[in-house]
Amino acid sequence: VYACPEIVLNRQNYSGKRADAWTLGVILYTMLFGRYPFCDRTLVGLFTKISRCRPDIPRTISVSARSLLRSLIRVKPQERL
Repeated sequence: VYACPEIVLNRQNYSGKRADAWTLGVILYTMLFGRYPFCDRTLVGLFTKISRCRPDIPRTISVSARSLLRSLIRVKPQERL
């Protein structure tokens, strides 16, 4: 559940720092909401959700927290915080 899209999609070149930013976003999401941003019963379903990157970010948190999550959990590694 912490793997970033470039690892899930088996891309050869990836940045450890950018992958860590993704994982930090997943950890933050889990701490804020008590659940993972991407979850599925099957591994294929989980990987599909991760590669599509459409986490449900409830409006119960501040705008700043939503912005931080959106800047960490992004499909394109070069766009991550």
